[in-house]
Amino acid sequence: MDSTDLPLLTKAIHSFKWSEKKYLERKISFISKLASVQVKASADLLKNIYYEAGDTVQLQHAALSALLTQKTQYSFNLFKDIITNEPPVLETENRYQNNYRTYSYRSVYTNSGSPDGDFLSELDDSLQLTKTILTDLLPLMTLDDYKKPIMHLLRKMVDSNR
Repeated sequence: MDSTDLPLLTKAIHSFKWSEKKYLERKISFISKLASVQVKASADLLKNIYYEAGDTVQLQHAALSALLTQKTQYSFNLFKDIITNEPPVLETENRYQNNYRTYSYRSVYTNSGSPDGDFLSELDDSLQLTKTILTDLLPLMTLDDYKKPIMHLLRKMVDSNR
């Protein structure tokens, strides 16, 4: 995919209706394709998708994951702006927890990936870019959902000497 595909992807993403079969799966699939279109217009579209999603957490997470997957300074800055102003709710299960974990039906029987809340792990993939936004993410540690993932990220940064 490249920037020439952006208008068609945009049209497709906005054409999905709740009443359609597998609405969320299909829309998330198309949103994730925006990750490979590494232009500002694509990142801006992901930002708009995040805010248009309202309280549909799966769409919010898909947009944030795609932003981080783009791995550009612009997309990371948009991610930072979104997550520090309106952090989404994370899944109740937490991969950073060291004790027993409660599995939901979705986590056991589906291969759902980042759109279900593990978008923060995308920050591990580009520590150089993560370093540029890390200080802005630190206040998220006051939120219970974000404390362990941010601590994990800090450990990762220390371990890599970033």
